[in-house]
Amino acid sequence: MKKTFIIVFAVMTLIGVYSVVAEDIDVDTTWTWQEINAILDGDANTVGKDEQTDAQAGDTVNFAAGTYELPFQRDTWFKLKIDGVNIKGDGEDSGQAWDNTIFRGADPAIELIWEIRSSDNTFSNFRTENSKLGFLINGADYNNINFQWVKSIDHMQHYIWREQNDDSQTTIPSINVQNTYVQGGGVGFHFIEDLGATVNTKYVGGAHLTLDGISGLGI
Repeated sequence: MKKTFIIVFAVMTLIGVYSVVAEDIDVDTTWTWQEINAILDGDANTVGKDEQTDAQAGDTVNFAAGTYELPFQRDTWFKLKIDGVNIKGDGEDSGQAWDNTIFRGADPAIELIWEIRSSDNTFSNFRTENSKLGFLINGADYNNINFQWVKSIDHMQHYIWREQNDDSQTTIPSINVQNTYVQGGGVGFHFIEDLGATVNTKYVGGAHLTLDGISGLGI
C-alpha cells in the first residue's frame, strides 16, 4: 500500500553556503566507478577520467542519463567525501526525472549504492536499485545532507544514518528529504545508534515522502 505524507520537521534551506564560484563536472556511463570516486574523495593524488581533478565545494557533478552499475566485488560503492559538492542526475525536478539516471548495485543481497562522509550536499534527480542498502550517511559530524527527487527501489534499508556520540540536541534536521520515493524492500529510514548517542543529535526532516510497499518499518 502506498502512503504519502508530510514530515513535519523544519527543513533547512538548500541554498548553497559556499561563496566560491560553482562549476559543473559532467560524468557519463563511460566512467568507471573508480574514476567517479576519484573525483569525490578529496585526494589530489587521484583523478577521474581524462585527468579530471576533484570536485570542489559548490560544484555540481552532473550524471548523464543511463545506468551506472557497480561490479560484483566486495567494498564497491560510490563514496562522497567532499563538503558542499552536489550529485545530480539527468533531467529537471519531477517524478519522471529520477528514471533517467540510475545507480545500480551488483546484487540485491550485498553492499550499498552511496556512502556519504561529508556535509552540505544535495543528491537529486536519480534512482537507486539492486543493492542491500541505498544511502549510508556516515561522516564524522555530518549536517545538511539533502535528497530531492530521488527514488530508491527494493533496498533492505533505503536510508541509514549514524548517530553521533554527543549528548547535544538540535531542532534542525541533519538530513532533509523532499519529493522522495521509497519503494519496496525493508526499512525506509533507519538510524544506527552508536554507544552514547541520543536520538536528538541527528535526525531526518523534510516534505513529500512516499512509502510504497515496504515490508518493514517506514521511519
